[in-house]
Amino acid sequence: MTPKSDKAASGSQTTPVSAEQARDEFSEALDELFTRLEPSTIARYAKDDMRQAANDALDALRGAGLPQSSPRRKRNAIALLTVGTGGMAALGVAILRRAKNG
Repeated sequence: MTPKSDKAASGSQTTPVSAEQARDEFSEALDELFTRLEPSTIARYAKDDMRQAANDALDALRGAGLPQSSPRRKRNAIALLTVGTGGMAALGVAILRRAKNG
């Protein structure tokens, strides 16, 4: 005997989920989770995020400002600009040392 839910008590019909149906739904959820966690999927997301960050950083350098619609995109663009600035500073220091030494 199946216990009645609040909906069943109020008059609307509920369909009990069979064990096979529940197993199928659980299997689909696991498949989706494993797909999201595959290294190739994670790498594709990272590549897409880096490409978007590069475009956002270029837009910021051109005067369009940082993206305000997405905190994640704004953070990624700032991180890329920071790393780029640090890399240019390190390169400048290396050039100055080389010029000084010889």
